[in-house]
Amino acid sequence: MGKITMENGGSGKGSESVVMNVSLIDIFNKFQTHNQAKGLSEATLRGYRQCIRSKFFSWTEEQSIKYGKDIDQEVIDSYLIYLRNSNITDSTVSMYCRHLRTFINYGIQNSYIEPVQVPSIKTQSKAPETYSKQELEALLEKPDLSGIFFVNPL
Repeated sequence: MGKITMENGGSGKGSESVVMNVSLIDIFNKFQTHNQAKGLSEATLRGYRQCIRSKFFSWTEEQSIKYGKDIDQEVIDSYLIYLRNSNITDSTVSMYCRHLRTFINYGIQNSYIEPVQVPSIKTQSKAPETYSKQELEALLEKPDLSGIFFVNPL
């Protein structure tokens, strides 16, 4: 496993929070192994790879964030701002956040990441288009079958 470090420098003063010094990639690999053991579908595992390994880790690499101990609320908030400023829909941002929340919670539960909150993103659902009165009447009219011939199968 990883080396244990004390977040407050190990001085023994104040509240100590112990997180292991484990790389984000190693945490993700353990997370995926755990998910496979739980029997999650390949589609779910692929979704985690896309949202976390591809998107989140690309961003953390640009920010020089390599370890779980480096994830704090400011990092999460900055990533959410980055997502919102990207050319993606609110529903995609929401999906990325759901997957990230699951990953972060796994890291917190296993002492790889300090407790942080990944908020739920509200999306505006579009009201479905409805038919006009004329369109409904046309749909409900009995069809004219006079010119149609039916063939009986042998």
